Amino acid sequence: MAWEKWQQVYADLKFANRMGSGAIRRMLNRKLSMAFEKWHFGAGELKWQTQLANRALIFMVDNLLSRVLSTWLDVSSSCREQTRLVAGAASRWCNRALLSGWNSW
Repeated sequence: MAWEKWQQVYADLKFANRMGSGAIRRMLNRKLSMAFEKWHFGAGELKWQTQLANRALIFMVDNLLSRVLSTWLDVSSSCREQTRLVAGAASRWCNRALLSGWNSW
């Protein structure tokens, strides 16, 4: 019974000392704590601004890639059409004599 009472008193005093020393330590290191809080806030702000800048950059790159793809599709389609027209004209030019013989028969 006395032993348990002593253990309880010891545990309470140990807890009170730990809490008190923590508060005293915080008061002594107040400027250090303020500097850490300032750094922590600044680091969070910098991270947020970096994320915003990255999103804007990704948006611009995606927009540019979309425009490049659109231009490529237009040029590719135009080249394909020109190739088809030239191939048709070359075929008719090569088969001109055959066609004239066919028509005269």
